[in-house]
Amino acid sequence: MTCSSARINNACGTPQTYQQAQAWCASAGSRLCSSTELAGVNIVAAGCALERERVWTGTACTGGHTSQSGAKYFERSEPARCDNDNQLFKPICCADNPTAARIPAPTATRTCKQLGWQVTPGSPRVCSQSTFSGGLCLRNVDFRYAQAQCFSVGARLCTVAELANNEAKGSGCKLDNENSWTSTPCPGGVMVAKGSFSTAAAQCTDLSQSAAVRCCADGNDIDQVSCEDLGWTIRNGVCTAAKISGQCPGPMDFVDAFNTCFDIGARVCTAEQLETGVGASSANNCNLGSARVWSATKCPGGYVTLSGDGSQINPRQCSSAISSFNVRCCASSRAPVNGARRG
Repeated sequence: MTCSSARINNACGTPQTYQQAQAWCASAGSRLCSSTELAGVNIVAAGCALERERVWTGTACTGGHTSQSGAKYFERSEPARCDNDNQLFKPICCADNPTAARIPAPTATRTCKQLGWQVTPGSPRVCSQSTFSGGLCLRNVDFRYAQAQCFSVGARLCTVAELANNEAKGSGCKLDNENSWTSTPCPGGVMVAKGSFSTAAAQCTDLSQSAAVRCCADGNDIDQVSCEDLGWTIRNGVCTAAKISGQCPGPMDFVDAFNTCFDIGARVCTAEQLETGVGASSANNCNLGSARVWSATKCPGGYVTLSGDGSQINPRQCSSAISSFNVRCCASSRAPVNGARRG
């Protein structure tokens, strides 16, 4: 198994002669990738955008060494050729790694809100995207290329558990039933799984194989807006509203409900919060009264829905995420509650 990088000490290589490129890789205990390695599907110039550029290889030829595109996918635009060693090209370094795949974290992570990604029917704390800049869909690429694409936007590959939990369902490119790379390691490679929940078992796959790309990110900046910021009435440290940005949005599925609240920095209320009657006296309740509304409380096959005013007229029931109900959004107060500050 071979690993590669276009960075050394977090710096990309500059255009340089063959000898300089060789020495640059050697300084990190590696070597220039061979022509065969760059032409394979298991090498990608992660981090330095060299996929389309001509780079040095360690393969000798008559009068010098071979140069070619930094990734197999662009070999037509920069085909392999023999160049004099005094030509100036950037390097990609390779090393041999006989162990199982090591899955690093992206150097700079971004949250769902920072990425502008909306959640799908899985956890409201995870979001996903499968469509890249310009509407690009990646269906048949190697693991390192897939990982680099997610890292390049500050995201990551989804885990097997996340794909099984429908975190990426409907996130673009019609990949719900396609084999997709994950970040879940296994002996000799990583797991490949269907792009959304499936009865088909995930498979341990060598990094040189091809699969689709679905990226995930974490929504740990959700609920950054307080009750005081929103101007909502506070009750026991929590506030709620059904009127969002001056509008009563009406019934919607759970994903739209979550995003309606998320877009203003709030969240869907939990069933427990609604049962306390937190929204009963809200001036922004859109005359919902005891109407059944979404909650953020999960249940087998969906989310709990119940009366939004704390009454028992519409008791708890488990509803599919594609059902249609109104939503009440919740936020937290910055003020202390019972002597303790809310987290």
